[in-house]
Amino acid sequence: MSVLVPVRRYLAGMVALAVLPAVVPRPIAAQVPAVRDSAGIRIVENAPLGIARAAFALGDKPTIDLSGAENNPDSQFYAQATGYHWAALRLRDGRFLVASSWRPSTEDAKSRSQLMYFDGAGKLLSIVHLPPPFRSPNALCQTPGDTLIIGDTNGRLIGVVDNAGSVVTTIPLNGGSRAESCFGDGTFLAMVGFDLGDHTVEGPPRLHIVSKRTDGSVVHDFGWIAQRAVLSAGASVPSFAARGSQFFDAPSGVPEIRRYNAQGALNEIVRMNDTLLRVTTAQLVRGEGAPPIHSTMPLAEAAPARTWPVYGTAMTDEAGRIWVNQYLRSNDFSPTWTAFGADGVMIGSITVPVMVAGESWRVEAFYSDAVQVSIINGKAHTHRIVLYPLVRVP
Repeated sequence: MSVLVPVRRYLAGMVALAVLPAVVPRPIAAQVPAVRDSAGIRIVENAPLGIARAAFALGDKPTIDLSGAENNPDSQFYAQATGYHWAALRLRDGRFLVASSWRPSTEDAKSRSQLMYFDGAGKLLSIVHLPPPFRSPNALCQTPGDTLIIGDTNGRLIGVVDNAGSVVTTIPLNGGSRAESCFGDGTFLAMVGFDLGDHTVEGPPRLHIVSKRTDGSVVHDFGWIAQRAVLSAGASVPSFAARGSQFFDAPSGVPEIRRYNAQGALNEIVRMNDTLLRVTTAQLVRGEGAPPIHSTMPLAEAAPARTWPVYGTAMTDEAGRIWVNQYLRSNDFSPTWTAFGADGVMIGSITVPVMVAGESWRVEAFYSDAVQVSIINGKAHTHRIVLYPLVRVP
């Protein structure tokens, strides 16, 4: 799994709805993508995301359900006494890893960070405590040699950890930095700078992205990457990722995904043929350009959308698919994710609920055969990590 910045829940301050004109979609089968070459760059023109057929669904029963109410309260990721979950990853050997901050229930013990290893059925195998200066690990990826790269924004470091959880080395970073995802050659993406901008599409927040070796040296500087108009609304990760020998970026305010090689050369542009509807100044004043109501960040940290639809987080999976989520309007409660194949051609979509029986759902990762969902119950103080089968729809 590769994923494309933890954010906080925002539920207030939302007002009027943005209303889109009716669109009569043609069958997706009739929307044959146009593929062409432009100065050595492959261009794939796809149909609008809004008409993508449902090609995937969640399985009826999860294969893993970690830290539910039936489990030991002392090992819950979100229990008040023990801390909360920051990042999770299914490892290549079938184990499941959760990195979290840990607050002991005894007052004389100090807070610490930990790695929790589970087997493929969700049974807790071991807990490895990470030594200071680790504070709050919030990003995980695994290199081909099974080395773990752990990003820790608050600790201002990147940890290099072996497959058993032992720390090999740590790489100090400036404030706000973090690791993101791994390339196939053992290097990884890291965010080394953050610019808030002026919270508009014309000047959105930007991240400075580089690739690094495990000794901390820089391989390539990808430069400053503009973030989405609503800063990954409804998700927990930014809109870029590494996969194999390629770097993916979904730039702000543009209905496309750009694919680069590990040296930063642009190889492919995957476009979504959506008609962008401009949000006027009057509509912005009424709140129609605000993030979806289930956005997980305060309005003060979310740049208002200037056009609809809004494209959110982008992720990749082991099969080489790219997943993009989109919001057609500000009251879009059920974000849809659309999958593109390794060739850039649209496959279809899946819709994942954001609220079920009073619990908040958030997609954290796509795998070739599963979807990883974070489920939070604020009243019960539990934070579950659930893995659902990813089912193809005929």
